[in-house]
Amino acid sequence: GSPDGTKSKSTPKKESSVKDKKRGGSVFARLKRLTKFDKTKNTPLPTPSSKFHTIRVDKLPQIFVAKYLGKKEVKGLFGLHHVRKPVDELVRVVKDGLLANEKVELPLTYVVISGRGIDVREHKSNTVKDQTLTYGLIPIDFISYGVQDLKYWKVFTFIVVNQLSSRTKETECHAYLCDSAANCRRMALSLGASFSVYKQKLATQGKAHNFQVELRPPDELAGEFGKDDCEA
Repeated sequence: GSPDGTKSKSTPKKESSVKDKKRGGSVFARLKRLTKFDKTKNTPLPTPSSKFHTIRVDKLPQIFVAKYLGKKEVKGLFGLHHVRKPVDELVRVVKDGLLANEKVELPLTYVVISGRGIDVREHKSNTVKDQTLTYGLIPIDFISYGVQDLKYWKVFTFIVVNQLSSRTKETECHAYLCDSAANCRRMALSLGASFSVYKQKLATQGKAHNFQVELRPPDELAGEFGKDDCEA
């Protein structure tokens, strides 16, 4: 109320505007709602340092539920600079669809990471058919790189080597939208564990390895590429 004890008049238009804003939200907030299986959407996120540095993966396999964003051809075998632009392009397609008020649906999958590689399986609740998505095992020796994206912390991407020779190199990155940044971090750590198992196997055979997984958390990576690129 006002100082003289009388009740102040309400401003319906302003309240309505605030409600509309909350109801619509930003484009990325709508993108977040695509992952309806996220049970922690109302839970406040902790600070990046506590969120990422306390996460551990101590065994394989690890099973994740994620939505497939798509794939893009890349020029390199490993390195964040090779996957950053493709991830931006894949996310932009989804954002543009949301901005146009289109119904945006992404394939819902199980992503199983083990010592054998990454096994992509169709989720029992999936209703989306995507011709670019191939289910099945991607052997670990066909994967050269993996990273939790520094801009979109819920996006995990990895590079698959389809062909590699002195004359030909065919590589592509695949991106998945996880239900939380924490699970995306677990994906990266799981691939790192898978690479460790494969590295030990190669060592017993006297062979060298040629793969990388970026295990630095995205908030630290953002410091190298600029904080403006970060959109957790």
